[in-house]
Amino acid sequence: MHSKINNNIDNTSFYLKNSALPKNTPCFWLSALDNRPYKMMSSQEGKSYAMYENNTFLSTTTALLLSLLISTAFTLSCADKTTNQHKKTDALTIGLNQEPDTLWPALGSMMAGSEIKTLLGLNSQTAMTVTDDKWKIRPFLAGYRPQPDAPLQIPRLENGGMENLCEQHPPQKEGERCGLWVEDMQGKQVKAMMVTHWELREKATWSDGVPVSVDDVVFGYHFMMSSDLPIIDRSMEDKIAWIGPAKNADGESSSKRFNIYWKELYAYNQAGGLTILPKHILSDAFVYNPAKIKEHWFGRKPIGWGPWKIQEYRRGSHIILVPNEHFWDYPKMRLKKLTYRFIHNTNSLKAALEAGDIDLTSEIGLNVDDVIKLEKRYPDRWNYFYRPGLVWEHIDLRQDHQEELHGEQENPLMDVRVRKALIHAANRELLAAALFEGKVKVAHSYLPALHYGYHQDIQQYPFDLQKAGSLLDEAGWKMQKDGYRRKNGQKLYLEFGTTAENKIRELVQQVLQQDWGRIGIDVEVKNEPPPVFFGQTTHKRKFKHMAMYAWLLSPIAAGDTLYRGDKVPNKENNWQGQNYPGLKHEELTKLAILGEKQLDQKTRTQTLKQVQEIFAAELPAIPLYFRVNSSVITKRLKNWRPTGTLIPTTWNSHEWVLED
Repeated sequence: MHSKINNNIDNTSFYLKNSALPKNTPCFWLSALDNRPYKMMSSQEGKSYAMYENNTFLSTTTALLLSLLISTAFTLSCADKTTNQHKKTDALTIGLNQEPDTLWPALGSMMAGSEIKTLLGLNSQTAMTVTDDKWKIRPFLAGYRPQPDAPLQIPRLENGGMENLCEQHPPQKEGERCGLWVEDMQGKQVKAMMVTHWELREKATWSDGVPVSVDDVVFGYHFMMSSDLPIIDRSMEDKIAWIGPAKNADGESSSKRFNIYWKELYAYNQAGGLTILPKHILSDAFVYNPAKIKEHWFGRKPIGWGPWKIQEYRRGSHIILVPNEHFWDYPKMRLKKLTYRFIHNTNSLKAALEAGDIDLTSEIGLNVDDVIKLEKRYPDRWNYFYRPGLVWEHIDLRQDHQEELHGEQENPLMDVRVRKALIHAANRELLAAALFEGKVKVAHSYLPALHYGYHQDIQQYPFDLQKAGSLLDEAGWKMQKDGYRRKNGQKLYLEFGTTAENKIRELVQQVLQQDWGRIGIDVEVKNEPPPVFFGQTTHKRKFKHMAMYAWLLSPIAAGDTLYRGDKVPNKENNWQGQNYPGLKHEELTKLAILGEKQLDQKTRTQTLKQVQEIFAAELPAIPLYFRVNSSVITKRLKNWRPTGTLIPTTWNSHEWVLED
């Protein structure tokens, strides 16, 4: 290695030819000379300069000695301050731009919560079964065994795991329901139309060492059905007539096998989305006062059956998870620690990634535009994932009037002509092209084009300011000299809210605010932190006019509960349901309920098309786009397999491996 001395006014530096250091990459060398750290800085020409860590140059003598001792007397730390961390193969740090509103199953709807609850084994969408990155359903916590020694399968009509009781027990007289008489969970005799058979994994165990049993499955059902809890969606549980243990050969109740008798034919039962909770921990508190169960310590450090358990949780900062030694695949797990850091500002999240403070951003991290920019700047530093998915970004348009919010003012969005004017005046094609460089496509339905139920010929609303203005004129909102529209003295004013500090959503708001201003609408942006926006504003329908966010859909189910008239959250139903706009359309509700009962996919598809036609005509929401889920991953991480669905990327975290 050849060295050269170069005198620099007051200081002396040197460079080392043929250095292996990458350009502009600092390396710290701890010299045997005086135990002070030296920094080797690579120039644009690839030459390496030696300086003290405080950026003062070494003396000529020290530089010469250092150049001679480089091969024998130093320890090295290159690339960035996380190099030593990067040498580890058992710890991973992940950045999220949201913190979960709650870790309780079924009591929160944030994607960040779904991701972490999946790690713990508390996400109902990844409980009994999981939908993988190929959109194939596979058994996870449970499945069906045709024979005792057979591997777990998804229960189907073909393998005997599902039975159509209507075919086995047809009606005896006209007007009578088909099915088998059973005693339901309330002790009443009802007709069950189908039954599914399930079995828990033999080694399924809670992280405190207690085996998962059928008692936990049944307890989870009672939790979901409690009228004292603000369950977001219990549409599946509402269809269950009875759930409980199967009988063993000796007539005793099984602790692992159970049956679900359904009041109706239910097309989406194979997803197995049950909420399963540890009865031995929660039963006493639940029986004593279910309305106060959220105050239980379980909500702060829950016990799950998944591959990970919580070691430390600091609100507003981070969650540290370590392997659940009772998880059935624990011996195969290579990672020993996962740290989730909550960095709400996307610029700060990107800076943390660039500095090496985090190893990756999950799909609830950077927006796709930020990932595109990073890839352009650092094409070889990380692996970049762009996965077309089922996360539907949209704007809910409130359909009703609430005196507490609107007072004596009219809610303009109650008129479908105003809703159609908004979508015509929104240049969604330009948004997709400008913000995402063509990586996302404009949505026209709540289902994506890849979904089996998508309506190819659904009504579309192209960008047309003239059409938008005509619709507002028809609705009585006339343009005034000040550039705004008025009706009966009321200004056409709309509040527009979303999650604060989400840069991409704020950019969308700015563009749409300008678009709608061009047709005389005064739009005021009112954003809130995600826990408030999701926990109160949307869930309890406290938004006045427009709310922008995303729904996570499923490749199995079809989002047909979103706009059912019987799924509007309110105080009387303890805020159950996802119909936040408050659309009440009798035919849509009827068709959505019918679609859930149709076991034949072709028949169900035709019903879903009719639902989408009503959606397009009534416009309870403005479809924006289906996200391309993006993530930035250290090249050392293997088995990162995004699904593009409501199943978080953490579905296979027990298979993640960090390589040297």
